Amino acid sequence: MRHNLRLIKLEAVTTFFVLSAIEALYLQNKGYTLGQIGVVNATQTTFFMLTNIPTGYLADRTSRRMCNLVGDALVAAGIIGFALAGNLFWVMLAGVITRLGFAMSLGADTTLLKAVCDHLGEPFAKHKASIQSKSTLLMVVGGIGVGVVTTRYPTTGVMLAAVPFILGAAISCFIKEVKAPAEPATKGKGLKKALWLCWTDERVRWTMLTGSVLGSLAGVVQYLAVPLARTGGVPAFIAGGAWSYYFLAWSLGAGLYKRMIDVWTKRVLLVLPVRVVVVALGVTAIDINRWTVAAFLVVGLVQGWLAPQLTAIITEAAPSELGATILSIYMTAIQLAYVVTTLVVFNIATTNVAYAMTMTFLLFVPLLLFGFSKLMRRV
Repeated sequence: MRHNLRLIKLEAVTTFFVLSAIEALYLQNKGYTLGQIGVVNATQTTFFMLTNIPTGYLADRTSRRMCNLVGDALVAAGIIGFALAGNLFWVMLAGVITRLGFAMSLGADTTLLKAVCDHLGEPFAKHKASIQSKSTLLMVVGGIGVGVVTTRYPTTGVMLAAVPFILGAAISCFIKEVKAPAEPATKGKGLKKALWLCWTDERVRWTMLTGSVLGSLAGVVQYLAVPLARTGGVPAFIAGGAWSYYFLAWSLGAGLYKRMIDVWTKRVLLVLPVRVVVVALGVTAIDINRWTVAAFLVVGLVQGWLAPQLTAIITEAAPSELGATILSIYMTAIQLAYVVTTLVVFNIATTNVAYAMTMTFLLFVPLLLFGFSKLMRRV
């Protein structure tokens, strides 16, 4: 069974997504306009949100291992199709296939890990943090490598982004699924029960709120990273790598959490990073210069620190046979919150980055403090 745990972790670490780092540049070089690229991104995001919950429920009702395998294969096929697409329709279709694959595998691999950890008596949160730390680091390295190849050989570079998912699908063939028996209180209730639990279980409800706010904040800061660095006077050759620096900080945060999980109490592990990120956002809201601009790295660090904790709270509260469904609802809530909040911040950022950071502070800090204050009373 420990061999099975190693395979699940290897599959999760291996399947890192780097296409987003080069997608817009690749399409622009192919002659597509920013408006067309926006339509592609909107279509992909909408399709992911529409299919994420049904595919999570499908994983719970059939086989999480098989959904994970098929999901990885679909992502690989979608990326290859994206590289070979000859017009906007095929680009959009390839993007839809890629997002369907993500929807199928996102909840499935986490619940596979949770089931094996429970069977072995291993701490799920520590293993999840280890996976996120390593996969994020690999994503940065892979993104840089694929980016370098894409500048000279665009189609080959994009196809290389499919390799991790081909490996992930191959590894999934050897994973053995462990399913806990269904709990009598939830057996047969299905999707309706999962949705009801997300509302009535206070741990799940407040974790979803705080996770959605944190995920939206991370998305906004990633988008603003390069213009923020340029506004702060950071040299262009350094500012251009802001995306990589952010995810390196994320990897470091997950690694630090893994080390401190046995040292600090759960309360300290949740409260400390929230206080740190509030201070960091406050600094950039007051003034942007080449020193305060580093606060965006703090957001990455805190996101890496908190993400595995929040996922662990969700999976611990979820009934064993509805784990993938509830995780899919959680991921959809994060995506929906990101779409709504970024519409506001992005419109401001087009005119003034400093105003956008002030708006980010005013929008996210009250929600973070409120959400975590509620969550701390229930964990």
